[in-house]
Amino acid sequence: MEQELITKKIESIEKELSNLKSIILVKSKKNVISLKWALGKIKITEKEIEEAKRSLFNYAS
Repeated sequence: MEQELITKKIESIEKELSNLKSIILVKSKKNVISLKWALGKIKITEKEIEEAKRSLFNYAS
């Protein structure tokens, strides 16, 4: 009897977690912003790319 009660509670918790995951995924997708529109308007020079590489590799090591 006690085993059945524990099993039911665990199943209930699993369903609740699944629902929470779904809610979080839906909300996080709403906050995603696409910057695709800006790509045509931004000009990046070779100098800026080289500076970014140096900065990135300084922090990576």
